[in-house]
Amino acid sequence: MIFRFFAKRWRFFSILIFCPLFFSCASNQKFQAVTSISQLEGVWESNGRQIEYPLKSGKNRFFRISLESKDINEEFAEKARKMGFGEGWEWARRHAINDDFPRADSNGTQSGSRLFLDENGRVQSQKTFLAVEIVAMQNLNVFSISEDGRFLITNGDFKLYSDDFDDVKAEKIDGVWEKK
Repeated sequence: MIFRFFAKRWRFFSILIFCPLFFSCASNQKFQAVTSISQLEGVWESNGRQIEYPLKSGKNRFFRISLESKDINEEFAEKARKMGFGEGWEWARRHAINDDFPRADSNGTQSGSRLFLDENGRVQSQKTFLAVEIVAMQNLNVFSISEDGRFLITNGDFKLYSDDFDDVKAEKIDGVWEKK
C-alpha cells in the first residue's frame, strides 16, 4: 500500500528530494498547493519552457503553456523539397510546410507549433497550448507554489478536456519554474 502511494507520486517526490541539489534558490522554499488561479498570474520559465497567465484575447482569458523547442531544420528542409520549394524558399513558405498549424477545439482551447529561426539560422519548433481559463482552473492540483510566490513546482498531466488534443503529459511540464 505504501509502495503504491510513492510509486504513483514518484515525480513529485523526486522533485522535492533533488530540487535542492540543482536549484539552490528554490531549496530554501516551502511549497503549498495552489488554491486559486490568481496565484499563477505572471510569466514562469523552466528549461526553455514557459507558462503565462492570463493571456487575454477579447473577452477570453487563456493559460499558455509553451513546451521546450526542438530543432527541426533537416525535417523542415526535406518537407520543402518534397513540396517543390527551391533552396532558400523554405523559410518564406514556412506556413505552408508547418503540419501543426494552430487550431482550436470546440471548447476554445488552442494548440499549434510556432516556427522560428534560432541564433544559428536553424529552424526550431515550439509546441504551444492555450487553455481556456476554466480548463486551467480544473488543473490547479498540478501546481504547488513557494511561500514567497517566486517558484512553482508542476507535477502531473495537465488535462485539456479536449476531443481534439491530447493532454499535456507530465514529462513535458514537470519541474521547477521561476517567475519572471
